[in-house]
This record gives sequence, C-alpha cells and structure tokens, in this order.
Amino acid sequence: MNERSAITSTIVSIAAEQGGVVSRRQLLEAGLSSGVVGRRRKSSWLLPVCPGVYAVGGPFSGDEGIWTAGVLAGGSGTFLARHCAAALWGLIQWNGAVEIVRAESRNPSRTLLGRPGLATVRPLEVRRSRHLDPPHTTTCRGIPVTSVARTLLDLAGIESEWKLRSMFNEADRLGLLSEVEMIECLEVRGGIKGGGTLSKMVESRHPSVGATRSELEVMFLGLVRGSHLPEPVINSVICGLEVDCLWRQQGLVVELDGFEFHRGRVAFERDLARDKKLRLAGLRVIRLSYGMVRDEARDVVELVRRELAGGQEAR
Repeated sequence: MNERSAITSTIVSIAAEQGGVVSRRQLLEAGLSSGVVGRRRKSSWLLPVCPGVYAVGGPFSGDEGIWTAGVLAGGSGTFLARHCAAALWGLIQWNGAVEIVRAESRNPSRTLLGRPGLATVRPLEVRRSRHLDPPHTTTCRGIPVTSVARTLLDLAGIESEWKLRSMFNEADRLGLLSEVEMIECLEVRGGIKGGGTLSKMVESRHPSVGATRSELEVMFLGLVRGSHLPEPVINSVICGLEVDCLWRQQGLVVELDGFEFHRGRVAFERDLARDKKLRLAGLRVIRLSYGMVRDEARDVVELVRRELAGGQEAR
C-alpha cells in the first residue's frame, strides 16, 4: 500500500468510528495537505457539513454522526450537551438542535449543520461553561459528552419536573447514576435553576443522601414498633442468604431496598434468584424501597400486618 492509499485508509477508519465525519484538523493530522483537502472537496469525496467538518464518501444521517459533527465543529474541548447528551446516554429520544458546550467563546452561538454532507439540516447551538472538567464530562460511544449528572442538572432548569423525573428514573434504571457525582455537581453549581428539584430527587432515591442503610432499618423498625407489630430479626441468615428482616415463625421476609430502582438487569436477576430461593423454602418476600418506608408508612404497615397475620394463620 502506497502512502496515499494509507492516508486514505486512515481517514476512512477515523470517519467510520465517528459516524461518517472528520474534521479538517484530523485530515491534516492524517497527512493530507490543504491543497489535497481542496481537491478532495471538488471531487465530492469530502462533503462539507459545516466549516471545518466533512462527511467522507457521501452524505450521512445517523444521530451519532450528526452529534459528532457538532462536537467537531466546536473544536477542542467541546462536549455534547443537554437533550443531545440525554439522548446519547439513552434517557430520551431527540431529533432537535444539536447542543454543544465548551469553555471558550460561544461565537457563533448558533449555526447550521447541513448539505451536502448531511442529508437534512440541523441547527447547532453552542453554550459556554467554566465547569467542564471531570467528573462533569466524559465520553460515551466515543463522543465527548457531559456526564449523566451534569446533563440532568443542565436540563433541570429548562424541563418540566415530570420530564426530568422520567429522565432521572431512566438513568437510575440503566445504572448510570452516581450519588457522589450528583452531589458534587449540585455543590459546584449551587443555586442553578432547577437544582433544588433535582436535589430532592437525589434525596428520595437513596438513603446514603438522606439516611444511611442502618437508618433505613431504623425507620422501618420505628414503623413496626409504633404499630405494635412483632419485631423481626435483623440481618438474619436463612437458606444461606442474609435477609434484612425476618419473622421466622410467620415465614415472612422483608427486604429493604435502598435504591428506587435496581441497578440494571444483573442486579434485577440476582434479586429474582434470591426471592425464588426464599419462596421455594416456604417464605413470603416483600421488597420495600426507601421512598415507600418514608412516604407510604400506613400502606407499608398494613401490608406487613396482613402478611404476618396470613403467615400465622397458615401455621
């Protein structure tokens, strides 16, 4: 393979990893001269998407390529942000403007990504931020992007509470939330619009924010004692498994789940396997979240009371 072919192969490989696009800087770094870039443009091998960004070989339309084109257009230190970042993380669907953020000037604050390199025209919106260091930024599928915590905080000030809750819950379901990053992000950008709403969601999600795990047990035992129910044995081992609360005589197990949602399919399958093993041993299993113990106390007490009574009658 001669040098020209090798350079072309390198450029094609870079474009393949970036959804079909490359930047002028990448072309020059790969070994093309400015003159060759110009000739490749005239031959339509390089199709402009916006100044300094090209589609390689033909127009493209995939979201990841479009988002990458936006990041490349912003230059070094640019990250996908807001709705586009949420879409890249898998929290929402989005086909609106390509939103990016960088530490440098916002100028131009709005431009277009479009033909001939892009099959359809998409607005490009540029924002500026001083807080673009880890853990506020990372990469996802090879695209520089704001972290999940930072993305949610950016959207907290512009989206309705129910939509923010939907994205928050989806991030939790996918196992993408980190309490440490969420709290750090809220502290660094304290006072930002929507921060209070997001903070409440964090506090309601996991006891490490509003209560430790032992405090969750204390909360539940407080409900049991206050309702004059028989007290369970805490952290007892049965069937080779350690369970949170056990009423051995009544055959009842209560598991206190600190997380509002399980962290992904692996944890979900593990819990199913645990519950199945306990039920095969003749035990009934109730799972209670932190939010249920805190916010639905009466229903929780009634549920436990009914299960205890049913277990006693069965024996």
